[in-house]
Amino acid sequence: MSVSLLAEPFKMSLAAVVQHLQILEESGIGEDGEGGPGAELPNRIRGGSTAQQNWIGARRPEWARRLDRLEDILTEKGK
Repeated sequence: MSVSLLAEPFKMSLAAVVQHLQILEESGIGEDGEGGPGAELPNRIRGGSTAQQNWIGARRPEWARRLDRLEDILTEKGK
C-alpha cells in the first residue's frame, strides 16, 4: 500500500507516517517499496517474522518497568 494511502485515515502528516514506516523498516518488521521512503510504491509488514519477536522482546523489559511504575503511581493516588 502506498504511503499516502496508509496516511489517509490518520490525523498526522505524511512526513510523520513516513517516520513511523522508517522505524518499522529499521526494526526489520516493515519493508519499504522500491522507491525508498515516501515513495508511492508498496510498503509491507512482514508477518510472523523473527524480527517482530526480537523487536517486541527488546522492548518488553522497558514497558514492564513503565507499567509497574504506573501501577505504583495509581496505587499511591488511590490511598
